[in-house]
Amino acid sequence: MWFKTDKNGQRLGKPRFKGKGRYRSFTYPQIKQDCLEGNKINLPKIGKVKLIKHRRLPDGFHS
Repeated sequence: MWFKTDKNGQRLGKPRFKGKGRYRSFTYPQIKQDCLEGNKINLPKIGKVKLIKHRRLPDGFHS
């Protein structure tokens, strides 16, 4: 069943599931406005984490 071929004759493998360590980013939906300090963000229960901002956050942002 797992080793059928597609229309080009390529063998198909088992499904690949998304593991925890596969991505270098994450979403933190509940964040307070005063948590940013320079290039670090203060996350509850985690502490200060280095932040890479790709774009500027708008004034008065909320999640």
